[in-house]
Amino acid sequence: MPEVPVYMDMIRAVGATPTPMAFAEVYLSLQTGVADGQENPLPTINSGKFFEVQKFLSLTSHIIVPQIVMINGKTWAGLNAADRKAVTDAFVEGAKVNDAAFRKLEGELVDQFKAKGMTVVQPNLEPFRAAMIPVYQKNEDNWGKGVFETLRNIR
Repeated sequence: MPEVPVYMDMIRAVGATPTPMAFAEVYLSLQTGVADGQENPLPTINSGKFFEVQKFLSLTSHIIVPQIVMINGKTWAGLNAADRKAVTDAFVEGAKVNDAAFRKLEGELVDQFKAKGMTVVQPNLEPFRAAMIPVYQKNEDNWGKGVFETLRNIR
């Protein structure tokens, strides 16, 4: 896991011991028992072939990786209202297509992992959410007051 303080806090909050290491070391660490688990998105688990060296996959949805679209401020300011609307509408539609494709990919990967012998677990997420509250509180000064609540309310 990357040695990022909030990630380390998150792992500790659920009773595990984080072990920072380079990504290139994860496969061998799982294979040799140096690490008992790893935390990565499903496409990374697939490309890293971690399914070969781990038996279980817990689908916790604890991190959502946003796909952010940006445009240069000067370029944006140079667009007329109709063009801004067209660009914004295209971003919204593109996001829908991207989200659908990513959800489809994740479903396919879960099926592939099961076929390769992994046990896939969908735990009750409420205990995880409760365990994260102190992590959010600890990091609120870094994020700004109210940021967590704003993000939590996006569904």
